[in-house]
Parts: sequence; C-alpha cells; structure tokens
Amino acid sequence: AQLAELPKDEFGLPPADAAIYAESVELQLQLDDWPPINLEKSCFTSLKWGRAVAAGIKADPDFMRTVRHLAPVGYRSKVDRSAQPYMLLLPDDFDPNSPKPWRLVVTLHGGYRWSRPLGTVIGAVNRTGDVHPGAITVMPFGRANTWYAWEGETDVWDVIADVKRRFRIDDNQVVLTGFSMGGGGSVLLGLTRPGAFAAVAPLSQAFYNFDPIPAARDLPAGPARWAPLPEDEIARRVARVYASPALAENGRGLPLMLGVGGADGL
Repeated sequence: AQLAELPKDEFGLPPADAAIYAESVELQLQLDDWPPINLEKSCFTSLKWGRAVAAGIKADPDFMRTVRHLAPVGYRSKVDRSAQPYMLLLPDDFDPNSPKPWRLVVTLHGGYRWSRPLGTVIGAVNRTGDVHPGAITVMPFGRANTWYAWEGETDVWDVIADVKRRFRIDDNQVVLTGFSMGGGGSVLLGLTRPGAFAAVAPLSQAFYNFDPIPAARDLPAGPARWAPLPEDEIARRVARVYASPALAENGRGLPLMLGVGGADGL
C-alpha cells in the first residue's frame, strides 16, 4: 500500500529504492531456496525496512541521499523492469549540496551460495564500523553468481550510470575492484572498457570458462538463437566476447594491480 502512494518512475512503477524490498521477498518466496531457519525473519526484516524507506521517500524524494551508513538502494532495470539492488556507502564528509565531484569505488562481490536480492537488501541491517575511504562506494548485486557476464555485466554498468545520476562523480576517478569472482569480474570489465576506469585492483581473482555448450545441451531443443550454428562456432563467438586473449591488449596504459595470496593456488 505504501508503494502505491509513491510517485511512479519512467516505467509507471514505484521507485526502485523502495521496491527492492518487496520484490526481493517475492522472488525469494518463488525460489524457495533460502535457509528455512532464517526465511521468515529475513522476509519480515526486508518488508520492515521497505516500509521505512517508502515513508522516507514520501516525505523527501531525496531521502536516500542523506543516508550515512551502508545502505541498499535500487534502480529499475531496462532488461526486465525489475528493481535491482546494490549497496551504497557515502564518505563521512559527504555533502549533497557541495559542487565537489566525488571519487567512485566500484566493488564486485565474490560468489556465494545464498547470493540473492534478499540477502543484499537486508545485508546492511544494524551494520556498524564500515570503512569510509573518502569516496562514494558501491557494490553491484550483479544478478547473483553470474561471474559478471551477460546480465551480470549489464548490471554493473547500470549501477555506475545510476550512481552518476544521483551524485556528482569525477569520471577520471572511478576505480574498479572485487574479490574472488568479483576479482575476475573486475579484470573482465576493466579490460572490456578500460577507458571507464582510472585503475583496476582485483583481489584473489577467480575466472570462469564461459562455454555455453553444456547448458545448451541440457535444454530439450537447445536455444533457438544458437540452432543454426555448430557447437564450435558458438564457443568461438562466446570466447571472442569474454575469453579472448585480445582483451589483454586493452590493459596497456590501464593501472592494474593484482592482489594474490601465496596460498590462493591461482
């Protein structure tokens, strides 16, 4: 009911900042794969926060620009019009009225079994002691464990665009980092669009073989869009996008620091 009282976005839907809570609960109940012991509590927590955010937005449309702790925010995806969450942390000295452009740190999370929108939106509840590095920091959801390919890649670029819509960002001071799966994703996206980042700093990066063939074989008739192509051509085209050695050439001139531990086995 509170969502219905809020101004609609460009799609005629409630603002994503408030809608992420209810939509994450709805999706989780459909998936039915959350640890049962925490499901009810997690859903009620999400809806409670959603009501508070909706009330804040109703009183002040710029409500989310005043939050001073790690907070989930959202944007409306043009892919499927879903409200996609991401985490936002503002620096201690942030002033929404200042003309100062801010540095932006984009952090990509690692793979996690229970990586779901519900976990993202309730992950900031009662958080304290988060590090404020003197920059605006965001952590895209990346559509869960997608290795930041396909819709996961789209999510990262959409989050960056949404942050730039909300705040004054210095385009020359956008840094990309991540851990494990997020480390591999930061290498992938950094080499895909090196001009978008001042530096890339992956930590314990992990990479995935983007081969769609096994998944295609599991489908009854195979994806229609691949049907006219032989399997080796499918693999070649996918590798051209996400696993091409030619991407390494894009690293020339891009500050790239790899953080790898001696026991990582990479």
